[in-house]
Amino acid sequence: MGRVANKVAIVTGGALGIGRATCELLAKEGAKVAVVDILEKEGMELADAIKRSGGEAFFLRRM
Repeated sequence: MGRVANKVAIVTGGALGIGRATCELLAKEGAKVAVVDILEKEGMELADAIKRSGGEAFFLRRM
């Protein structure tokens, strides 16, 4: 744990599938995660879930 502590990760397509798993792993390892996707509901839910579990995340809707 902590391999990417104090780093910022930007994950495009982060709301579902491999992108979601990547966001979750990066947050677990200490990164601040920017979840970027066109799927607003799913992206916001993921960012909220990461925050509830003690990580740092926010959602950006890609146009």
